[in-house]
Amino acid sequence: HFSDIIGKTIDFYGKTVYSTGVTPNYLMSPEIVSGGQRDMSNPNSKGDPDTYLGTYWADPNSSYDHGNVHTNSGVQNYWFYLLAEGGSGTNDLGNQFCVTGIGRDKAVDIAYRSFTTYISQNTNYPQARVCSIQAAIDLFGATSNEVAQVTQAWYAVGVGPKYAGPFEFNNLNVTTDQLIQRNAAIKFTNLTKSAAANLT
Repeated sequence: HFSDIIGKTIDFYGKTVYSTGVTPNYLMSPEIVSGGQRDMSNPNSKGDPDTYLGTYWADPNSSYDHGNVHTNSGVQNYWFYLLAEGGSGTNDLGNQFCVTGIGRDKAVDIAYRSFTTYISQNTNYPQARVCSIQAAIDLFGATSNEVAQVTQAWYAVGVGPKYAGPFEFNNLNVTTDQLIQRNAAIKFTNLTKSAAANLT
């Protein structure tokens, strides 16, 4: 949920920079709803999923809340939390994961670029994964730790495979309908923008 990500980043900044005396956390709207409405660090505690298609996942085709958008946002919220702060464990799919946090500043930069450059209103979670990986490549380079941790964080929440090596992208414009299912080294052997890409 990008509004949660941006809002919580601002919340951390404001409470830290202006020394409000209130310790920031990853609860959403704790001043309005006792105990918070959502918890980005532990979505399950509020009845929201932390794994794609896992426990508490709600029908995205439902007429309720535009396809249960606020409930299912727990998956991306937890992705952001892990990307920023790091964490390890086993997700609802039985996959063990380990994510090294890159800090909120870098994490929100990646989320913001993904949202403003590649995401559309019809983007699903597998597509959002591709968009955020490309955003990390744009900002930090294809072989960066940031790209690795973005990928690892998506794996942690049940979207896509774990990181298995660097990408090599040349003149690639990612669109929201592109799905990259493999995280081994990807090399585009024809470097002209109009050429078809050969994946290896």
